[in-house]
Amino acid sequence: MTSMLTTVGPRLLPGPPASVPQALLERGVPLGPLRLDHAFTVPEGGTATLTSESGEGVAISWGQGLRWLQVFTSDWAPLPGARSAVAIEPMSCPPDAFNSGVDVLWLSSEVVTVTCTIAAIHPV
Repeated sequence: MTSMLTTVGPRLLPGPPASVPQALLERGVPLGPLRLDHAFTVPEGGTATLTSESGEGVAISWGQGLRWLQVFTSDWAPLPGARSAVAIEPMSCPPDAFNSGVDVLWLSSEVVTVTCTIAAIHPV
């Protein structure tokens, strides 16, 4: 199981965690009419893909230190149903972490390095 945070209220603050079957995320789901502004817990060193029916798309991979993935669809405004983009953002902590304290990295003199890679997917 993985955890998912959704946004709630007019300030769009994270709501309580909900469980999502890992298998659902691993096999993928059609975005279709889904409206997303969710943060998911993810394994460090993972990959997310976004592909069209033709198989073309994009893959984003992340390394150690990134345990959260924010997924946002742009159809919230100005015109509902007019999706122009999907954002997939690996993160080291969930939204509102300064208030919740979850996975916050407090830096002193140490260096923290994280990596992300974005690659095009072309069907063979």
